[in-house]
Amino acid sequence: MSSLSAKSYAKINLFLYITGKREDGYHDIYTLFLPIDIYDTVTIKRASHLEFRSNNSTLQLNDDNIIIKTDTILRNEYGLDINYDIYLDKHIPIGAGLGGGSSNSATYLKLVNEDSSLNLSDEQMISIMERVGSDTVFFLNPKPKLGYGRGEILESIDFKVELFLLIINPNIFISTKEVYGSKTLQLTDFKTIDSIKENCISSYSEILQLMYNDLERVVFPISSIISDIIEELNRYNINSRALMSGSGSTIFSVYKSINERDEALSFISGKYPEFYIKEASVILE
Repeated sequence: MSSLSAKSYAKINLFLYITGKREDGYHDIYTLFLPIDIYDTVTIKRASHLEFRSNNSTLQLNDDNIIIKTDTILRNEYGLDINYDIYLDKHIPIGAGLGGGSSNSATYLKLVNEDSSLNLSDEQMISIMERVGSDTVFFLNPKPKLGYGRGEILESIDFKVELFLLIINPNIFISTKEVYGSKTLQLTDFKTIDSIKENCISSYSEILQLMYNDLERVVFPISSIISDIIEELNRYNINSRALMSGSGSTIFSVYKSINERDEALSFISGKYPEFYIKEASVILE
């Protein structure tokens, strides 16, 4: 029996503001999601019973697995009667603020919809993703987008700048739930945020000005190595900028040229050879 595979891309948050606490326990955010060309691969194949396998042994077939959560909704509420052998080739760090799990669930949903006779509409898939996680809807069509609400309200943005990125993860797991539940979390009044003009970003200098993350103030005291790396990268090249993505623990830094990025890569990988360090680009199309 043939199998279906698809790439499951990561994301960074060019900026992230926490603008309110919701009655459902989640927080309202204002963010700019950017998909990047670091990815996992999800493969499904019809089988006699549901099976989940991965090259990452920490991921198992259980109720905490976000792919299995998606599968359960499809079975219980949409009549999915096909069992799949699911293989996740995992390369995006876990608990890293890169949206790997959310991307995996959205990719699985799209593959099942392609293989089965469910014929789910875009609205139905959005509804499923909203229940699975806060930023999962973005990964149904991962292009540069502004995110509001829990991150499920999306607005397209014309992103015209070619960026050269470094992605650094210090092999630390940060709990998103603990970060958002921290007593030190401070909210930003949405009215005080400078809006993006005409939903278009067309200059490198504008990108540097927009980079911000409310959650750094919560995470830095938890893990000083994250703030240390950001400071080192910013000192190394004053024409670049480093920032934590999402709730951490990944740091990304932006560069105007490949040469600048490569110099920073040599510097940071020489100092922290044990860390996850990758080159990346923003996916514009």
